[in-house]
Amino acid sequence: MSEIRDDDRREVYRETLPPDAEPQLTIITNDERAIPDNIADINARGAKVEFDPAAAPSLIPGRNITVGVEAPGLSTGIEI
Repeated sequence: MSEIRDDDRREVYRETLPPDAEPQLTIITNDERAIPDNIADINARGAKVEFDPAAAPSLIPGRNITVGVEAPGLSTGIEI
């Protein structure tokens, strides 16, 4: 008997947004602000962002960062 696994099931399904409606993220550290080249995934647990290696911010494991978020529909940007 085969076992049914729910590993690939999502609690919340994602929608692909048109480019003019995509959120803009800014990664903020004590020393710099960097805009990712690509936002590969945003969900309730976090975000996956990609940088050109030559322009990537210096992130140190264990240190907190702030993420600035701007998007159509938000009256103002927010920082998380």
